[in-house]
Amino acid sequence: MRTLVVVNGEQDWPRYLPGCTVHHRRLQTSHWLFHNGQLWVFDASGSIREAGLPVPEMTVALGEGMLDRFEPALPTVVKMGNYHGGYGKARPRDAEEWADVKDLAFAVEDYVTVEPYIAYARDIRCLTVGERMWAMARRGRFWKANTATEHHEMVAVPDTLRAYTTRAMEHLQADVLGLDFLETADGTYILLESNDTPGLAGFPEEARLAMASLVRDKINA
Repeated sequence: MRTLVVVNGEQDWPRYLPGCTVHHRRLQTSHWLFHNGQLWVFDASGSIREAGLPVPEMTVALGEGMLDRFEPALPTVVKMGNYHGGYGKARPRDAEEWADVKDLAFAVEDYVTVEPYIAYARDIRCLTVGERMWAMARRGRFWKANTATEHHEMVAVPDTLRAYTTRAMEHLQADVLGLDFLETADGTYILLESNDTPGLAGFPEEARLAMASLVRDKINA
């Protein structure tokens, strides 16, 4: 039997979803923790979990005290909220720094993501606009791959990343998409994030022209 969570929704969904276990939770009064492939939701009604979510290995916490419920492997990367350009991100390398980051996260009224730290060789953004696709390799000055960029260049789209990006486009039914990958020293690719409104800085003029053409087609449709 499938388990569904209705967040801030009507109470009569079970009668429309026979064969499913339906739980109701209010976002304002619940705490959330995704850890080791399991999603936990805590509120006055108790806790529920659902395993097997198709996401990278990470922990996502929302609510006071959720970061105290596990101990990550250090160093780790902590992201507070969904900011870009390196904002809201930290890399605690030992227990003392992890404790400091948890103290800072207490003051942030947003969800917190804890991910493994990846020693990367380069960062690659795959940009797709309609039927066109480009890839840009970037290298930052510090541990954050997408800030203080020292070098960037257009590269041929690796076959593996082309397949991943095409699959994501089809799944999201997107017309425009930017996927950010890290490439490790052994050639392994790890997907960091998906951008439905990706920036075009550094990409060739053809990408901007393709975007403008797509927007005109949507407006005139």
